[in-house]
Amino acid sequence: MKRAAHPGQPATVHQLRCTTEWVTPTHAVMTVLGDIDAANADAFLDGVLMKVLLCHSLELDLSDVEFFSSAGYSALCILAERCVAAEVALSVTPSRCVRRVMDSAVRQPLSPLLDRTD
Repeated sequence: MKRAAHPGQPATVHQLRCTTEWVTPTHAVMTVLGDIDAANADAFLDGVLMKVLLCHSLELDLSDVEFFSSAGYSALCILAERCVAAEVALSVTPSRCVRRVMDSAVRQPLSPLLDRTD
């Protein structure tokens, strides 16, 4: 899916932007905007895992993700497993499309991470 990055700029494919706010020295909020699909799921996972190494708790805000594929779901499953191994508390705020993939997934390891108050 092609979208313009900003009005007047050329459209890009697989656009993904991530920002991190450090609430405390050990608590980070990572906000993700755009699409998470097979073309960028590995880069997304690598970027998030670099933050996991530096914190005790991570809030992953996916509320502005516009497209989320099964590759994104696989990346979240790996992230959840790595957070457990590293003893990092992980919480996920999903967008509607992220929730749809999560709800339809056969595997359920992330379901406790989802905030069901929408």
